[in-house]
Amino acid sequence: MISPRKIIPVIVAVLIIGGVLLPLGVYSISRWDSDGAYIKGTAISESRFGDFIADEVDSDMFPDAYKIVSERPYLVTRDYSPFTHHIDNETAISRATSFLEDVGPPLVDWSILAISKEESPPSWKIIFDHRDFSAFVVVDALLGRVIQYESRYLHEYDPTAITLEEAEDLVSQFLTYYNITIPSSARYIEGYPYDCQRFYSLVFQEYLGPIEVEDSTIVVRASAFTHGISYYHYNWIGLDSFDVTQIIDHQQALVNALTIYNLPEYLTNQSSESPRIVLANLYDGSGNLHHRLSWVFEFKSEIRNLHLYVDAFSGKLFGVRGEFEPYVVIQEQMIVGSTDFLLTIPVVSSIMLVVVSLISLWKFGGRKKYIISD
Repeated sequence: MISPRKIIPVIVAVLIIGGVLLPLGVYSISRWDSDGAYIKGTAISESRFGDFIADEVDSDMFPDAYKIVSERPYLVTRDYSPFTHHIDNETAISRATSFLEDVGPPLVDWSILAISKEESPPSWKIIFDHRDFSAFVVVDALLGRVIQYESRYLHEYDPTAITLEEAEDLVSQFLTYYNITIPSSARYIEGYPYDCQRFYSLVFQEYLGPIEVEDSTIVVRASAFTHGISYYHYNWIGLDSFDVTQIIDHQQALVNALTIYNLPEYLTNQSSESPRIVLANLYDGSGNLHHRLSWVFEFKSEIRNLHLYVDAFSGKLFGVRGEFEPYVVIQEQMIVGSTDFLLTIPVVSSIMLVVVSLISLWKFGGRKKYIISD
């Protein structure tokens, strides 16, 4: 029979190596190296739009409407309730009409089709009508700035394609004329030509270091038909950077996700597209919209595409979105590769070490032999 004195050192060694050192080692090597991260686009300071850089956000609602409500998981919520409509509808109509006459197709006699009061964000949306065109302009309700605009030609046409250089020239003129600045945290996404290159959209995307802030952009679209701007949207949140050193590596995050979620058969042989680390704009289990720091894995096939959302700190799968399907919240589970598992095991093992040590001291270290002499 093995002596308890020999068993206890073995138990201690197992607890130290398997319960403390091994989980902490796995935790350490499974962290993300942000220095080698791929970041889309070009830093705005290194692009041809570097002259438009400003430290301030051209908004009286952002970033005040956004609050960090949790560090783990990293959650940012939006609340427009403190902001009221200071601009009345008549003022909004006047500013929208003036803007459309300046930026929209020339020599068009617009008529107002509808006006609506919007709450997210607080603004006025004015819809314009014409036999050849349609347009809308959104005016923020605080200071009356135009924050969104679009015009469309309603008939078939075949203009000369617009080039990236021409689009950049038109966008530069637009930004200059309206004194629109671009925050220094922006990255310039070099444009998206589409519809046979009749249009070119230039995107300025907010990044917090290597992390993309979803739906926080300035988008300006140049049109080959009017040789002007056919779309504009200013939706810049302007969050502060935060510590990213404890983010889980994307490979471990994907392993964790596939441990919980069984991919459909038509995706089992497909590899994930380049994973993105992003403050994703999603709904929680209660239907509330928020931004959550996530790894996003996209699987593509001829049948449909699929997105998996994994929390960037815990490594737990929390959401799935299929193509043309609603976002589905997944119940988060503790698994072997999750951060809380890797950090809980050393704590439990340390407690067990203390208990084993106390038992050892009580059983073997506290006994003394007394010799009674005559």
